[in-house]
Amino acid sequence: MPSGGAAGQKALVVIPVYNHSGTLREVARRTLAVAEHLLVVDDGSTEPVAKEVEGLALTLVSHGENRGKGAAILTAARYAAEEGYSHLVTLDADGQHHPEALTKFMAALEEDPAAIYVGCRDFDTPNVPGSSRFGRKFSNFWLRVQTGCELADVQSGFRAYPVG
Repeated sequence: MPSGGAAGQKALVVIPVYNHSGTLREVARRTLAVAEHLLVVDDGSTEPVAKEVEGLALTLVSHGENRGKGAAILTAARYAAEEGYSHLVTLDADGQHHPEALTKFMAALEEDPAAIYVGCRDFDTPNVPGSSRFGRKFSNFWLRVQTGCELADVQSGFRAYPVG
């Protein structure tokens, strides 16, 4: 399973969720097929997240109210640090990311454990809204202007971070 890594590394995969009951279970199931450690952070959903992931081998942490995706990721980072994980890998609950690509993230983390990795969604499909295409281009442009760095998808929720 690709949740471990070289030199004692251990990655925690996290799905922050707010009202994605239509896609969450499938994303979690596919994630568990390639990752050993999965945490779902329910950010105060009004939908029954616990029911959606019932019976799956994962950990569920819930916020009592919606605090935003950033707060959900910070909750996951604290959990990862407390439980001794070396890395946090996030992917969105809406099905835009392919959990099977986690194997690429894990291989990259073995090569450079100190790096931050950002995945890229496929924007070449016809179902991507024009506002998403514009938002990606706009954000990518400003990242390049401000830092000189280029990323294909600055807004991607599919990311890997070292913990600590």
